[in-house]
Amino acid sequence: MRTLLPSKSIYFSALLFLFTLFGAHTANSQSVEKLISDGNSYMSAQKFGKALACFHDALILDADNQTAKAKIIAAEGKTADRTVKMSLFEENITAGSAFMDEANYKDALLAFKAASYLRPESSYPKNKIREIVEKYPDPVVEKGYNDAISKGDNAFQSGNYAAARKAYQHALEIKPAEAYPTAQLTKAEQQMSQSQELRIEYEEIIARADALKTQGKDKEALVAYQQASEIMPSESYPKQQSAALAKKIEAATSLDDKYQEIVTAADNLYMAQKYEEAQNKYREALKIKQGESYPQSMITRIEEALMKKQSQWQQYNTLVKQGDVEAASGNRDAAISKYKQALAVFPNETYPADKIKAIEDQIANEAETKKAFNDALANADREYAAEKYENALAFYTTALALNPENKYAKDKIAEVNGIIAERQAKEKAYNELLADADNLFNTEQYAEALGKYRTANQLRPEDPAPAKRITEIEGLQEKMQENQKEYDKHITKADKLFRTGELAQALVSYEEAAKILPEEQYPKTQINNINNKIKDAEELKEAKFQELVTGAEKDAENENFADAIDKYSQAAGLKPENKQITARIDELKDAMEKAGQRDNAFDKIVARADTHMQREEYEEALAAYTEALGIKPDAQYAISQKERINSLLQQKEAEKQAQYDGLIKQGDIGFENEDLAKALHSYSAAAELYPDQAYPKDKITEINGLINEADATEAEYLKAISKADKLFKDEKYNEAKQEYQNAGDVKPDESYPKLQIIEINKILAAQQKIEKDYQKLISEADQYYAALDFDQATLKYREALKVKPQEEYPSNQIREIEALKKDIAQKASAYDDKIDAADRYYTQNLLEKAKKAYEEAKGIRPNETYPDEQLALINSALADQEAQNKAFADAMKTADDLFDAENFNEALAAYQQALEIKPGDEMAKTKISATEKKLNSLASKREGYENLIRQGDASFDKKEYYKAKEKYSDALALFPDEEYPKTRLTETNDQIALVEQQRRIEYEKVIETADGFFGMGQYKAALENYRKAKSLLSTETYPTEKIAETEAILREQQTALLAEYQKLVGQADTDFNQKRYANALVNYEKASKLGTGESYPFQMISKIKGLIAQQVAVDIPIATPVIQEKGEAKLIFTPLHYSQKKNNYIILTARNNGEGTPKVFLSFGSGNQKNGGVVITDIVSPEPQEYIIPMGGNQQWYRENNNWIKLFMSSGSIEVISVRISNIVE
Repeated sequence: MRTLLPSKSIYFSALLFLFTLFGAHTANSQSVEKLISDGNSYMSAQKFGKALACFHDALILDADNQTAKAKIIAAEGKTADRTVKMSLFEENITAGSAFMDEANYKDALLAFKAASYLRPESSYPKNKIREIVEKYPDPVVEKGYNDAISKGDNAFQSGNYAAARKAYQHALEIKPAEAYPTAQLTKAEQQMSQSQELRIEYEEIIARADALKTQGKDKEALVAYQQASEIMPSESYPKQQSAALAKKIEAATSLDDKYQEIVTAADNLYMAQKYEEAQNKYREALKIKQGESYPQSMITRIEEALMKKQSQWQQYNTLVKQGDVEAASGNRDAAISKYKQALAVFPNETYPADKIKAIEDQIANEAETKKAFNDALANADREYAAEKYENALAFYTTALALNPENKYAKDKIAEVNGIIAERQAKEKAYNELLADADNLFNTEQYAEALGKYRTANQLRPEDPAPAKRITEIEGLQEKMQENQKEYDKHITKADKLFRTGELAQALVSYEEAAKILPEEQYPKTQINNINNKIKDAEELKEAKFQELVTGAEKDAENENFADAIDKYSQAAGLKPENKQITARIDELKDAMEKAGQRDNAFDKIVARADTHMQREEYEEALAAYTEALGIKPDAQYAISQKERINSLLQQKEAEKQAQYDGLIKQGDIGFENEDLAKALHSYSAAAELYPDQAYPKDKITEINGLINEADATEAEYLKAISKADKLFKDEKYNEAKQEYQNAGDVKPDESYPKLQIIEINKILAAQQKIEKDYQKLISEADQYYAALDFDQATLKYREALKVKPQEEYPSNQIREIEALKKDIAQKASAYDDKIDAADRYYTQNLLEKAKKAYEEAKGIRPNETYPDEQLALINSALADQEAQNKAFADAMKTADDLFDAENFNEALAAYQQALEIKPGDEMAKTKISATEKKLNSLASKREGYENLIRQGDASFDKKEYYKAKEKYSDALALFPDEEYPKTRLTETNDQIALVEQQRRIEYEKVIETADGFFGMGQYKAALENYRKAKSLLSTETYPTEKIAETEAILREQQTALLAEYQKLVGQADTDFNQKRYANALVNYEKASKLGTGESYPFQMISKIKGLIAQQVAVDIPIATPVIQEKGEAKLIFTPLHYSQKKNNYIILTARNNGEGTPKVFLSFGSGNQKNGGVVITDIVSPEPQEYIIPMGGNQQWYRENNNWIKLFMSSGSIEVISVRISNIVE
């Protein structure tokens, strides 16, 4: 079974798909930088509300972003003027409503956000925002919230509770109603209160250390990390950082001065704005310390500065040019605005300031002239602000008369006219909207009706009718959702039961679901499937039963009675109530006995029983002998064996019972004598023999009760005895003896502890003798071993091993002696070999190897003097090399450290210095070669990395996300520490997830469409959609199953279709051959509409129409070609001669002249008398078509001398091309 998303989920998933496909305002594409950039663009375009929305969104993503805060202040300054603010507010409200009508939620959301920030006191845009986010979740809010929660969780887990608190507070500012950040905020504050001061100090030091490290101040950072580690020794982070920095400082000390000198020079050049020279210096610093971020960041900053400066000049020149154009055009305000913008780019430039002053002087000279204009305009604005638009229109008209070229007045007049017209249009739209909503409500189209009622409510909130309807619909929808939820619950349960084969319970749940939503097809289908499965199971059971009975009878016919009985027994298991089977089994047993087949079966079972008997598996043997007696009840051997087993089992049981009785008796005696320990021991042993017997358990409980009731002395005694007994059982005799002595001290009159101590003493005495003998032999063996008398030592160790076989020491010593003897034999020749090798190395001046060989020889024979003499000579020679080697080693270490720190240029210089100390040294040469390869490889690797990044970016831009992921992954493999490919991989994976989610949503949508077509019987459309779904998710089995099912139905339909086609064509051919053209035409047209693809019916229709058209008797003139709805046209013609009144057809050539399907009444008559008529409803084509109307069935046509035809339009409109009457001559 497949699982479809509920209809509501599909709706929202579809919204998510549209959001993903069209939304530039998505969480992935939106970043702080992008939002600020968009805000700047809106600022430049004077769309200050949208700029505010972007800057506030940036603060949602980064609450501390100072740029966004500054931009908000700037944007609010631009909207300080109330008129400007109101104008922008209404502009965004209008735009947002239009976008809502188009379901463009992205732009609608931005517009209403802009309106809300322009007028925070207005609830209308806030309500619209809430309405939108129910359908289109705000991606910035979602990303900002999730980022804040993630940041808070990470900080909380790392113990940075202050940062966690700040992040959770930010999350609550974004979503105040969320419970999780509230709970986490409480936890973080609790944690902070426990070690607040210490943690604050630690975090401050760590922050300072991290900042110092980021700034490249490694030594200061090291000191800070060490201070932090002292405050919180358990924290691993400062220790790790300290170790890494110590190593880095040690490796880079020699390069710092040079690096700092170059960086300082670069900084000075940068401050002097000599950017190109500074950039070269920073690159030179990077060659010394390739991993340093500061030179690279400064290079990037310089590049940005250069680009920014170039961009600023371009911006400045553009603004000045625009100002000049505006000034030349007389647009002085616009010109001043452009000049001021240019001054903001370069404040020291004089040209814009001069131009502004000149314009302002000109404006000042014209001030008096414009006073009347301004007064009129002020009055107009005042009336406009008060929404007295007719008065405002009069004032604006007056102002325009004073200044006919004033754009503002013209615009405001147009705007006010538009508002007046919009009010009138809104009134009309409101009434139409309410009428549409009422119609949708009455036809139970609640979702569509709800949208229209809400729109109507917004247009006229004071009217209670839409609000009342909204409440009513929401109640209905809530009930529908409850039904859907209950339906889904039953379906989920039923599907689970169906999958596990619990069909009866599944059937009940499907039936419950069908009751809740009777219109749903799925539970009905599943109910039918279950009934079929139950029926199939019964049929399978019946088939298996019949198969067994048939097989049994066949075996019986072949006199294989044992097999026949086995099959009938299986059949009896399927139908236990069938008495005939039981009777038949008895019959076959008799037949088997008569056939003499019992002996073989009996012997096999007895042999198996005998095997069990030999293994003393008495219970299994008893069962087998009993089974054999079932075949031969009188078999004496089986009987005797069974009796023997029973006797043995009885004997064992008797022995067990006797042991049990003895233990019970001992327990009773001990209990009577108040020897509770002995009694408890006996009763416990008895309870182990017969765990089901109550008596020993009761006595144990009673004794434990007595023990609990005894005084402290008795309890202490019993505790000591119990512990001693356990130790004795575990052969821990010394410890047991001490516990028995403790028990005796507690109760000196008790004999049991004394007896046990005597027994332990005997055991210990025996053990001591063994230990003494063992130690003596071991001592002698060790003495022989020390004297290197290995043979005698081995003899004594073996004697000791016989005394204590479990001891490992003698065995280990014997193995060691054998190894020593072997080693001594080998060392004799090894010494000579080492001396020969050492002499050879000495001759070759390989002093280290020679020294090692002489030392090894000395180790083999320490008393030999020759190795000492040679070693003295070698040490003297090596002393001369020590200074050279040390200098070489120091140089190599410096180089290696630089190499390990990946400072390959400096490492290469150091290796070359080492080679100068030891010319020809292969290691130095190898290192030099390796370093040069590293440098070449690094350059190549970096180039490869850059190429991969470019390819990945290009693929990402083309939305080739899988290819982009491959490129970014390859780039990250080259440089695992690079952040860019990590970030891009995250973005790419997000996009892939969205694509796959889109594919899943599309798949579900296509499946739903296919199922809909399938349910309606439109199998071709269903098949097309199932194939489309398969192409979307090839791993899903449901489309494959439905494709096979649909194709099978189509094949059946095609077969039936062809049969119907053959039937209609056959009848049509018969009618055609007998010249019953009207009937033939009807059947050919029916055949042509079956969709078989055959052209024959169309050919015959054309042929018949041709025959009819060739024999036209009358061509009636058309006076009124176009007939509108409820109109008519009466066509007069000369009556037909009686010889022409045979096989008549009216040929009407006409086309549909409207949008609907016309309904035409064609009547005929003579004079004022109507004699008959037909109805024509198939004139649908906008192109002229011929419509053949057979008149053979109208007797009044042939009896009367008809002389007119009337066409009446009941509905629609047609254009009549021609009307002709044909008669077919046979």
